[in-house]
Amino acid sequence: ALQCDRGSCPFRIGRNVSVDLFNQWLADSEDGLRVDYDEANQQVVIREACITSHGTTRAEIRHLLKELYLPHGYMAVLGRIITPAGHPDLSPDAYVRCRLPTGANHDVIALEVGASQTAAALSTRAQRLLEDIPSLEFVILVKLHDDATVECRRLYAWTESRNPAGGAPVRSPVPPLEFGQVMAGGAPNPAHWSPGAVAGRPFLPLPALAAAPGGIPAAVPPQNLDLGAVLQALRAGGGGAWVHGPPP
Repeated sequence: ALQCDRGSCPFRIGRNVSVDLFNQWLADSEDGLRVDYDEANQQVVIREACITSHGTTRAEIRHLLKELYLPHGYMAVLGRIITPAGHPDLSPDAYVRCRLPTGANHDVIALEVGASQTAAALSTRAQRLLEDIPSLEFVILVKLHDDATVECRRLYAWTESRNPAGGAPVRSPVPPLEFGQVMAGGAPNPAHWSPGAVAGRPFLPLPALAAAPGGIPAAVPPQNLDLGAVLQALRAGGGGAWVHGPPP
C-alpha cells in the first residue's frame, strides 16, 4: 500500500491554509488529483506525491527540457505561473520560460504528468493552461499507470498545442506515443524499448517555438524529447521509483 493509504503522508504544503484557500486551490487544480486537507494543522496534503513514479518522471523530463531549451535561451523551472488579471495563478508540474528584455517572464511550454488523473483530465488541464497563459504554445502530457491493474507499467505521452484557428488544442501524435511495457487493456507493447537496445528508443516530437516578443530568444526548431531517458530513470530507481512491481 502507498504511504498515504497507510495513513502517513509527509508531503504537505502551506502554513495556516484556511478551508476557503484550500477549496480555491483545489478548484484551480486538475481533476483527479489526490489531495486532502489537514484541518488540525491547516495544511494541504499532497497524496499524489506518494506515487514516486510521478516525481521521478517529472524530474527527469524537467532535466531533459533544460538540456533541450537552455541553449536557446530558455529555462526549465518549477513553481507558480502568475497569470494575467482575472485568471488564477497556475502550477504545472514544470514549465519552460525565458526572461524578456523588458524583465517580464514569457512562458512557452508546460508539463503535466498524470498518475491518478485520467488522460481526459490531463487534456482538460492542458486546455485550461493554454486558455489562462496567453504566451503558452504547447503542453506536454504524460500519463503513467503505476497501479494494481492490468495496465500497470503503461506509459504514454502526447502534446496539445494552441490552435491558430481557435477552438480545441491540436493533439500530436494521434494516438499518443506508447512507451511503456504494456498498452491499453494490458496488451504487450511491441515497441517497448529494452534496456541497452540500440534501436527503438522512444522520442516524443515537440513542436517548434515562435520567436519571443522582440525576437529574443529567436524561434526554436522542433525538438525530440527522449522518453527512453525517463524509462532509464524509472529502472534505475527500482522500487523507490515505481510502487507497483518492477519498473517498465
